[in-house]
Amino acid sequence: MIAQTQDREAQLTAILERCHAAALDAGIPDAKDLPEGYSGTLGNFPVYFPDEIAHAAGLLPVNILGGGNKLEMKHADARMGSFVCSICRSTTELGLNGTLQGMTGFVTHPICDAAKHLAGIWARNLPDQMSEILYLPQNPNSPGAARYIASEYQRLRAELASRVGHAISDDAIRSSIRLYNQKRRLMRELYQIRRDEPWKLSCTESYMLVRVGTRIPCEEHVVLLEEALDAIRHRHGVAQDKPRVIFVGGFCEQPPLEMLEAI
Repeated sequence: MIAQTQDREAQLTAILERCHAAALDAGIPDAKDLPEGYSGTLGNFPVYFPDEIAHAAGLLPVNILGGGNKLEMKHADARMGSFVCSICRSTTELGLNGTLQGMTGFVTHPICDAAKHLAGIWARNLPDQMSEILYLPQNPNSPGAARYIASEYQRLRAELASRVGHAISDDAIRSSIRLYNQKRRLMRELYQIRRDEPWKLSCTESYMLVRVGTRIPCEEHVVLLEEALDAIRHRHGVAQDKPRVIFVGGFCEQPPLEMLEAI
């Protein structure tokens, strides 16, 4: 029993080390290094983006989360004002300094004026990449919201099909939806453990297990979560009665791991 527990903990440690490395890597995998079935990567801001459509097109959806607090601005400030938020400026810097050079395209959202106009800046400075804006309904409860977002998804589907050179079938999209629903089920279990038994899973560990899913294929993330959850379920930490902490407000950039570890 003890040996089994040690083996599971060692496996979880290895998984978390991989997650940590992925969290620190802002680069984009080369197309030739992607698993079979993928022909490229599609960057996007993580704002209700339909990963399933990109996946069905054979593109790896990669969340673009900015450059963090250690990125030196050498190019972006010449393309936009210094008053623009750090997430748009650092994302532009990553594009211009070559970090995001390998992407097939980048999809932004009109969450603010800067993010909306980033698509134009991207198209002008990185003309080899597809640059799109995905418009989301301002009022999701309005009568026409469902029709509107469906038409936007169909437009994105057509743009991606044109880019990759083949049609994106309904069957491919259904298959992608099933895969991502499997991932969502595992994520819900992860959140449930974090909520109900927080002594089994630290804030930093849960964050890294979630964030790695923004960098790797969904198929790999599903396997990783299954293995991690198996180890986490069998942890025998002592229940602790500590005050719960919640962040109020939001970061433009992702919070440093050191800050999460301090909480």
